[in-house]
Amino acid sequence: LGIPDWSHNPLGAHEWTHFLNRHHFLRPLALHSAKTGCSKCASTIDRVIQNWILSNPVPLNSNGGAGPTWETLTVAWRLREWFWVIGLTWTHPSFSDETRLLMLSSIWEHARSLMDHQGHPNNWIIVESCALAITGLLFPQFQEAKSWFQVGAQRIFQQCEKQFFDDGAHFEISPLYHSICLNSLLEFRSVAAFRSTGVPGEFDSKLQKAAFVLNSLKRPDGTWPSINDSGGVRGDYSALTTKIHNFFGELPTTHEKISDGHFNVPEPEHFRDCGLVIMRSGNPEPDSFLIFRSGPAGAAHSHNDNLSLDVCLNGRPGLIDPGIREYAPGPLSDYYRSAGSHNVVLVDDLEPSRSTLKYQSRIRPADKNLMVEHYENLIVAHGLREKEEFEQVEHFHSERTVIFVKGLFWIIRDFIT
Repeated sequence: LGIPDWSHNPLGAHEWTHFLNRHHFLRPLALHSAKTGCSKCASTIDRVIQNWILSNPVPLNSNGGAGPTWETLTVAWRLREWFWVIGLTWTHPSFSDETRLLMLSSIWEHARSLMDHQGHPNNWIIVESCALAITGLLFPQFQEAKSWFQVGAQRIFQQCEKQFFDDGAHFEISPLYHSICLNSLLEFRSVAAFRSTGVPGEFDSKLQKAAFVLNSLKRPDGTWPSINDSGGVRGDYSALTTKIHNFFGELPTTHEKISDGHFNVPEPEHFRDCGLVIMRSGNPEPDSFLIFRSGPAGAAHSHNDNLSLDVCLNGRPGLIDPGIREYAPGPLSDYYRSAGSHNVVLVDDLEPSRSTLKYQSRIRPADKNLMVEHYENLIVAHGLREKEEFEQVEHFHSERTVIFVKGLFWIIRDFIT
């Protein structure tokens, strides 16, 4: 592996260059070096990190958005990858003392940058705050380490209160960003336990609720739906859910059974704030599964998908949310975010406008916009579309009812006035 050009941008999208500078590509080398003792891997990591540090000094007078190298989120991700390098590769004979000293100096610069700047008030700040707090815990030899931990932890607890609904869902309502935040928070919690540093009891409770939400969204085939900019249709967060299970043990569950002698299916999981209801047939193999979405658009990354469905029949995905191919603006991204790419009703090709809603509307709990009821042989979910989504049309009203019959099939009823 040669030395990368840190400004390289082969696709013309900033995201590619950002990811290059976050150093995700070093982790497989570090893991392989630790497993096999490979000198070439260790020396390559040494050369790459040394080159990056010498080529990318801290920018002066930055507001925290200093391009793909020192943007706040990139700083946080790179620190997290360096933690792996330090834990797996530093003791290798091929890793030089010069690079170790450069990294220690740069780690201080990274932490100072995160102390001075905060990124977007969404998943960015959670990832950044966790990286800052972990740096303080892992490097107590720095005089400022205690303040790094204290400031990072304070931001973490504040943002958890702000960004997670009471039902446990992250307020961007995206399995991808939910998992990114949850993984960062779990890393912080694990390092705090390793350093015998206590955290508030309600923090563990919040983590468990967030873990339960992510685990509940899993389809029968082991994939996750791609709601709100969650990448492709076959997202897989099983490694994270395994990590959570190993840390917390059995998670709380609402998978109680409903039985009247005719059918026996799990109780639907109704997340009242984020506006998701999940119905399963409960068959061990194959299971039928439906997610109905009727609630807030989400703080960011929103799609025009209100009243949409994601359905697996007999274990196989049928009606799916297609996710998104790339975030860069363009016709394809616009289509993926549009109502036309989701399983919703379009009237006269009217396109709702979820992303332009006011911030408080985008994070307002679903409340009565999604109602779930149980009857003798039926489970019924009923959703209403937000009136603000169709400001261009007066007196437009849309609602959808999903009826699960004996755990065997669904009836979908749409009402448009």
